[in-house]
Amino acid sequence: MPLALVAVMILLAMGVSIMSLGLQGRIYSIRIASDITARCAADSGLTMALFEMNEKLHAKPWNDSKLPEATNVSLPYCDAVCSYIVTGYLSGYSITSIGKSGQAQSTSDSSITLNTGVAVNGDVRIGRGGNPDTAIKDLGATIAGFKYGATENDPLPQIAAPTDLFYMGTPIAAKGSTVTISPADSGTYTGIDLKSTGQPGVLEVDGGTVELHITGDIEIGQSCEIVVKDGSSLILYVDSDIHCRESSGINVENPAKEAETLKLYATGEGTQYFDIKAKSEWVGVIYAPNADVDLYANGDVYGSVVTNNFEFKAGGNYHYDKALKKVKVDDEGVRFVIKRWKEE
Repeated sequence: MPLALVAVMILLAMGVSIMSLGLQGRIYSIRIASDITARCAADSGLTMALFEMNEKLHAKPWNDSKLPEATNVSLPYCDAVCSYIVTGYLSGYSITSIGKSGQAQSTSDSSITLNTGVAVNGDVRIGRGGNPDTAIKDLGATIAGFKYGATENDPLPQIAAPTDLFYMGTPIAAKGSTVTISPADSGTYTGIDLKSTGQPGVLEVDGGTVELHITGDIEIGQSCEIVVKDGSSLILYVDSDIHCRESSGINVENPAKEAETLKLYATGEGTQYFDIKAKSEWVGVIYAPNADVDLYANGDVYGSVVTNNFEFKAGGNYHYDKALKKVKVDDEGVRFVIKRWKEE
């Protein structure tokens, strides 16, 4: 009898221990799940705040007298809530986001074809889901940095031509002659047509910054060219295609390697094609997320290119202009992004 009683006590103690262990494991798993949910809720708050900041950015001029904030925003399909607040100035904003789930709380604080002889002094990145080894075709080229694929989808903002450019209703044409335009000629034109008639057709940009919205094609005939003169700059919003024929080019006079001297934006609704040539070094910015771009240059290239498909057929080197990282709040396509974040 005493032995049976001892055995019962031992089994009872073991049962209680196992039940306690199971209960602790259950509580631990619930706590971990709540922590994960709270962290996801904090990330959601960060995303909401960033979205609201970029929506404010669209309403020009920029005004940061009232920055986004919210308290206990319910999230769908779960019992979690998030709260966020944006503080700071244009030199740098901070987003503090708090996610709660049950008793758990989490805080987040965020403050291509390259031909032989081409050297890229930097990294080459492709979109999420792509294979860098197959998507980046470096046919004898040298890439100083890394080839890698993006870890998340990063939809690029679409650029629209300014609505205040006066509609001219005609193309800009130069046939066997030189036509000079200045800031006073900024406006919306139906096309650009440069042709040779014994002498090349040349379009010169002089006197400051010229903005052109071209609703049709840009046709640059054999040996013809667009030239941006010293001390001037050109911004082109193009709704259709660019065709540069043999020995033609879109050039910057005496290139100072300042990419902002020439900016090309694809603003059409469908797929576009930019065939761009330069008679010497090419300096400029091409922002055409939905366009296929072929770039030929008789020398090095300085600037940046954002395209759907890109083929660099020059024999020179490609240099990214680091000055392009410094943007102003009223620049085209500017948006807030997360520079760094930490979890507390």
